[in-house]
Amino acid sequence: MSTPLAAEGAFDFVRPLGDQAELLYFRDSQKEAVLDLRKTKRPVLRVLSTVTDLGPAETLGESGLLVTSQAHEYVPAVGRDYQVVDIAASDPTQLATVKDVKHRVTNDETGTTFLLGSNGLTVVRRLSIENDYKVQQLQMQGN
Repeated sequence: MSTPLAAEGAFDFVRPLGDQAELLYFRDSQKEAVLDLRKTKRPVLRVLSTVTDLGPAETLGESGLLVTSQAHEYVPAVGRDYQVVDIAASDPTQLATVKDVKHRVTNDETGTTFLLGSNGLTVVRRLSIENDYKVQQLQMQGN
């Protein structure tokens, strides 16, 4: 599954912000943005209005950043092709190829992996881990 993003031009992935977000840098406008990956089917791109350089920022909890005044040196990500392979059957089967992946983020709680490539965002879901996570969440709500 690929999801197009409404972006204002070409951008590069600077670095992850925690487990569920990415810091982006727009090449032409030199603005920064956050790609929020908490909703697997509907990622959200938020352009930042601040002029602070967020490259050296550290995550602060779930929704905060700790920013320093030290400038960062930008290094572009190297794209790689990924193959998704199912090894459950006796004969391993290639399910998909994701081209030119610049960055990968995995949510360890749900097992969902996000591959950010030249064709947009590809989401690889692991249903057994997602279901276990949902059951755990329901059990915690019941207590």
